[in-house]
Amino acid sequence: MITLLSLSLAACLGVVALLTTHGRARDGRWGLRELAPERAGSSPYREGMLRARVPVGAPPSARVSAVFHGLWGPFTSLVLAPAGLIYGLATLSDGQGLSGLLVTAVSIDGLVLGIALMVSGAQLLNRESLDRLTSIAVWSAVHHGAVIFAFAADAMTRPRGAVFATALVGALLGLLGTGVLTRALGVAAHRSTLIALRGEE
Repeated sequence: MITLLSLSLAACLGVVALLTTHGRARDGRWGLRELAPERAGSSPYREGMLRARVPVGAPPSARVSAVFHGLWGPFTSLVLAPAGLIYGLATLSDGQGLSGLLVTAVSIDGLVLGIALMVSGAQLLNRESLDRLTSIAVWSAVHHGAVIFAFAADAMTRPRGAVFATALVGALLGLLGTGVLTRALGVAAHRSTLIALRGEE
């Protein structure tokens, strides 16, 4: 029952994140572009060429990152991290001190990281707090590497291949999302430089 409620809440938060992504990706926070020149005026003395400027939408990498982490963040905080925490505490109670402590620690870290990743989508689409988002990307990479290490250590103390395989798949998906976020941050930094040079802010 608790698992179903967690999945439902994660799905609801993910839908909210997706709707937010759809709106903010088109709000013109990524600069302007000029359309093809159009003839304006109705008399020979007032006729001329005008170039309209329209807002540029968020680049594909930013949209993909926002959508991915809008879904992955709630799923991490509400499903994966609590499951890992329960498993880690059970491992500690079985006398597996080091591996249980590692699994518990990365699970607690995942509870907070999931929230940060979910928020990162909106901040990225707003093209704000890029330095903070870079820190989140580093945090995510370290966290998911630590997840692999913790569950590998647990698998060496007692053979539970299914648990390790599940954790490995989750960690690899998290690292994939980190790569997408890092790529999007590179694009955002480049676009910010162009916007500043053109005086579009």
